[in-house]
Amino acid sequence: MITLGITGGIGCGKTTICKILSLLDIPLFISDIEAKKLMVENHQIKTKLTTILGDKSYFPTGQLNKPYISNLIFNNPKTLELVNKVVHQATKDAFIKWKQQQTSSIVAYESALLFESNSNEIVDKVIYIKAPLEIRIKRVMLRDHISREKVMDRIKNQLDDKIKENKADYIIYNHNRLVIPQIINLINQI
Repeated sequence: MITLGITGGIGCGKTTICKILSLLDIPLFISDIEAKKLMVENHQIKTKLTTILGDKSYFPTGQLNKPYISNLIFNNPKTLELVNKVVHQATKDAFIKWKQQQTSSIVAYESALLFESNSNEIVDKVIYIKAPLEIRIKRVMLRDHISREKVMDRIKNQLDDKIKENKADYIIYNHNRLVIPQIINLINQI
């Protein structure tokens, strides 16, 4: 079984690429979705996060207080690092369990922070999704209804795109090129 790591900067189009992979019957583990689920359902993680971020991290319903958490972590690199240590390891562990249940010859692990979380160590090949910065900023502003400044705050907390690109085994260009032929060609190579 070959494990593909899918990564790229915020707004590059990872979700679109993952939808196409899914249509090609490649099982996908979306780390962000799984991490959020673990943050709500796993008592140990909730306890650790409440210790780091405070009682306002969760609403009385048990759901994450995303605006509160985002404000804390994107304005404080040390806090972000502490939260990431807790969440990334739990997410990687969940992926390993998930992967053991798969029967496909190829599976994919999507993570915006693949290299930052050292999750590249649990995949065989890394696919970097590339799109111009200005396009990415506009996509995120529209998607999340946030200011350019807020998008830039998130971008500055991610590893430089050139470093990700240089560490990747494959690059998919998600602007002014058709992505489906790129993906099919890549899967055929693997």
